[in-house]
This record gives sequence, structure tokens and C-alpha cells, in this order.
Amino acid sequence: MSSLAIENLQALVILAFTTIGNGEPSETWSIIASMTRTVDFLQLTMEGEHAKTRYLVSTTPLSPPRDWVQEEERRRVFWNVFNLDRYCSIMTGWSAGIPSDKINRRLPANGSYCPSSMGGFSYAVQATEYLNRIATCFLYPNVEFDDQQQVIAWLTRFKELDLQLVQ
Repeated sequence: MSSLAIENLQALVILAFTTIGNGEPSETWSIIASMTRTVDFLQLTMEGEHAKTRYLVSTTPLSPPRDWVQEEERRRVFWNVFNLDRYCSIMTGWSAGIPSDKINRRLPANGSYCPSSMGGFSYAVQATEYLNRIATCFLYPNVEFDDQQQVIAWLTRFKELDLQLVQ
């Protein structure tokens, strides 16, 4: 794995899921951290039309996708890394490596190739993000309960999350 490529990320995703499946989730955090940085560098957090050069040295880490299949492959690799990142965040209580506000990526296409509907993988991605928000807000709150302003802000986040989950 001497270069940054989608195939290398796919191999690391398989390795991470295998390690978790073997009952060794604590051994995956370094793999997941590496994948999140690679995803950021390869600009997989955004669709191709939104990609921007934000480095001092102009880099083109990936060539444009040849067709919709390759674009969907990149999308699915990203969302698998996203799910693993959220899993690691929930299990450890650490911050997620891929901030939600930096993501400008479509959810994976439905298996029936109908772009107007969501497939099971898309629902899994959304459920993982909601689980991460719940863990961040309630399992690991960063709130001083003696400070009324912080408690009000925490309750506001609770109400916003509750509204999102009800919809």
C-alpha cells in the first residue's frame, strides 16, 4: 500500500470490519484513523463537482470517475469509512474523525438503481449518524450542569435531535 488509492481503502475497510468481527474492536482505531485521513486527502467527503483544491501544493489525488459505477464505488467506500469512524467514536467516546459539517456527499444509490429512493445502506448510514449524535449528546455530554446557559444549550440540542428522530 505504497500509494493512496480507492483499492487500498477498500482493503482497509475489509480489515477493519474483520477485526471488529473477530471481537477485537479496540485494535481497529488506528486503522480507522488512517482511513479517515485518507478519505479527507482523497476528497471523498464531497461529490466530484464540489471538490476543491485546498492545499498549498496543487494535488489531484484521484482522477475524475470514468462512469457512474466508479463514482458509486467511491461513494460506498466513503460511507463505509464514515460508519466505521462513527462506530469508533461511539465505542470510545472520542470525537469523530470526519465532521458531519464537512460532508457534501450523496448517500449510496439504492440497489434497484432508482436514484429517487434510498437503499438499506443509506438507512444504515443515517442510523449510524443518529446513534453518534445521541452518544455525543447524552452518553458523553460536555456540560457543566451548574451553568444554566450550558444546560439550556444542551436541552436545545436534545429537542433538535428529538425532532430529527421523530421525522
